[in-house]
Amino acid sequence: MSPIYGAAAIIRRYSDLAELFVDLALGRNDAVLAEVAPARVSFLQTPLGVDFEFMGPEISDERWFGTGIGIAVRKGDNARREALNHALAAIRSDGSYQRIIVRYFNSQ
Repeated sequence: MSPIYGAAAIIRRYSDLAELFVDLALGRNDAVLAEVAPARVSFLQTPLGVDFEFMGPEISDERWFGTGIGIAVRKGDNARREALNHALAAIRSDGSYQRIIVRYFNSQ
């Protein structure tokens, strides 16, 4: 029994979003808690997710999801880190970043 959710819910953790969404589509789960952008792109905008929708308020509490978005780079790989930082700065400055966000993550 979860001290937060009580005895009514069985909480399952997944290490892979694809497996989580397949289990939802197959009826093995009644609901899932996932970040909006990946859930939309990886599930709701696919044939598997056509009969599903977001319900309830968006949950964005840092306690569950942390802050910001990160890209993992091997420790000590400063050249790769700097290249990524430079590329991100370039797409932000020319507007490409915002167009990507609007196209892939803000559509309903």
